[in-house]
Amino acid sequence: MGPEFDWTADIPTLECPVLLICGDADMFPPRHGADFFALLGGGLRDGGWDSSGMTAHRFAVFPGMTHSTLMSSPLLVPSLLPFLG
Repeated sequence: MGPEFDWTADIPTLECPVLLICGDADMFPPRHGADFFALLGGGLRDGGWDSSGMTAHRFAVFPGMTHSTLMSSPLLVPSLLPFLG
């Protein structure tokens, strides 16, 4: 993908909560997911004992999974339900 697909500047403007889930053996390194999460404001500071420092966004890395195998992971539904509230 070339620069015409670089949405880096647009990511911080997303108004809806975002849940990012990737596998640790996925087609991109987990650090790219962490970088995306950071653009949303996540993971930049301690969430605090009262969660006041947390964003509405969430990031999960499933062990031993890829984007095609995580759909069958027993971790998927328990990770989704709290986010969907």
